[in-house]
Amino acid sequence: MGYALWRLQDIAKIIVDLVLYLVNTVLGAAVQILNIIGLKADLTPHTIVTYALAIVILAAFTYVTLKIISKWVYNSLIGLVLLFILRLFGVVLPINLFTVITVAFFGLGGLIALLVLYVAGLYPAV
Repeated sequence: MGYALWRLQDIAKIIVDLVLYLVNTVLGAAVQILNIIGLKADLTPHTIVTYALAIVILAAFTYVTLKIISKWVYNSLIGLVLLFILRLFGVVLPINLFTVITVAFFGLGGLIALLVLYVAGLYPAV
């Protein structure tokens, strides 16, 4: 068992050394190309890792933001469609700016709140 673990650590070290060698080779070639075309390049592994980390963080933030916004848009659309469907079935909630903004912003929850207010007599009908 000990020999197999030692062998696995050797293999991992060889792979890491190979990756670092390839990264340094690519960096050296990139710096030479940039120097030839007249751009001063200061590419180090730390710089590249920093840029890569920044890109990953930005991509994750964008993904989470778009996911939240898409849920909000779907909820709002469902609320607005149900507002008009309820109107077809005889529930006479007034369709005015306040109702539409409330349902668009809060979605299904806003529609339910307006219905509760309407049934309680606290929201006037048209």
